[in-house]
Amino acid sequence: MLKTLFPLIAFLLSLTAGAQTPTSFPIPDVWLKANVTNDSLNQWTDVSGNNNHAQAQGLLDYTEGLMNFQPALVFNSSQGALTMPFFPASTSNVTVFAVYKSNAGQNGYGIWSLKLDSASNLEVASTYMRDFSNINIYSDSSLDIPAVNLLKYRWINQEVDSALSTMYVVGSDSLPFSGKFAEFMFYDTTLSYINVAKVHTYLGLKYGIGIDRMHYVNAAGEKIWNYKDNAEYKNQVAGLGADSLLGINQKQSCAMAGESILTIYTGTLEEKNADNITHLNEGDFLIWGDNGKEITSYIPDTLDPNFIPGVSERKWLMVRSGNTAMSINTNIKLYFPEISGDTILNLLINPDTNFNFPYSTTTIHPADSVDSLGYHYFYNVKWDMDSSGSDAFAFQYEVPVYVNNRNQEENPEDDQGDENQITSIDVFPNPTKGAYTIEAVLKDISVLKLSIQDESGKIIKQELYSGADHYTINGFIDGKGCYLMLIESKEQKESVKLIVQ
Repeated sequence: MLKTLFPLIAFLLSLTAGAQTPTSFPIPDVWLKANVTNDSLNQWTDVSGNNNHAQAQGLLDYTEGLMNFQPALVFNSSQGALTMPFFPASTSNVTVFAVYKSNAGQNGYGIWSLKLDSASNLEVASTYMRDFSNINIYSDSSLDIPAVNLLKYRWINQEVDSALSTMYVVGSDSLPFSGKFAEFMFYDTTLSYINVAKVHTYLGLKYGIGIDRMHYVNAAGEKIWNYKDNAEYKNQVAGLGADSLLGINQKQSCAMAGESILTIYTGTLEEKNADNITHLNEGDFLIWGDNGKEITSYIPDTLDPNFIPGVSERKWLMVRSGNTAMSINTNIKLYFPEISGDTILNLLINPDTNFNFPYSTTTIHPADSVDSLGYHYFYNVKWDMDSSGSDAFAFQYEVPVYVNNRNQEENPEDDQGDENQITSIDVFPNPTKGAYTIEAVLKDISVLKLSIQDESGKIIKQELYSGADHYTINGFIDGKGCYLMLIESKEQKESVKLIVQ
């Protein structure tokens, strides 16, 4: 029989690295999801409706894990691959998706394979892909990095032995698997580009694994993350969103399948996404990615006083789509234990998507709390408030001003010589029941920064003001005590003590 092996159409291994059943893309012939197993029959249950259940040879031995707050099954190499009889045609097209994170290893691990007869085997492993006559090695050893794996392949006039034809998953016919396995989708057909993009969007947002060289789209096929336009911020893409036709209802997300330093969530952060009771409106998405640089380094103070100094080298792009996504109230959890001493970490958001972060258009959010493990929390953050479609955001390193003797007010005119830019400061009433007014007069138009420090030295409020030489600032402090009002211009720092009775 004449056999012709068609070339590999596409092999993409992305290492950037309670919803209703989707109907906006075709249902696969085999669909394994980590939240559905049949332990009594030692099966990983096929939810496609085709009863192609993956059968363990003995006990189905796994523990429960998570990938981006979504269920995953954790296997060790002693499990052995799960199998099912599968009989493709002698001429066939297949499209296969697998979401996993293998453990590190020199020899590699099997992901899945399709055996047609005693000699013909299509195999995907963590270090190579093998077709019926060739092998493509893409890594010397297994990397413990989460991945969405996509294979599109076609063959014609290939022998299929019905007695031997078998599909293997969570391993191959020659290699076991060790690590996390979250989802497997096998199509005995070629999917169109738009359907591949929809499935990849579903998997990418669900598991927080970035997709290289492919757009994110909604159920209507509209781009909600354009990989070409956003190429500089393609790293660690993740997002929140709701699209019932794509099976997406992600209310908390952390890139790299939950291993990134940045988590953005709505409501209360839960162990599992399904336990988060926050409601997102249909069609609303917030998707972000970063430039791949280190957050532990930062841009030094700029000589241009119009731009905020001390900005982290790592910067993020936030893209909004949907009619009401601007109203989504989010919280941010940033893991950054490297920050030390009295340094304060501020969240910077620029609605003009200006990554230089000018004072005039950038909002500064001081961290609301920092825990002993090094997590910094920022609450009640909203995005794209100008409806432009995107924001730039990053973090600023700042060393606050402290006063050595809190019982002594500093005279704004002491030791300043002729360099005073702030000509007068008045804070009243003082003492107060909580309400206060600050009158600050400057020599010329300049940025003014207000920080309020409580008795423990914690900054409880921080605001920037610009565009004037005379500022009247009204506010309220809820809580009795002695507070320092730290007032800074570009060249000058002053403080005034305020008593709240």
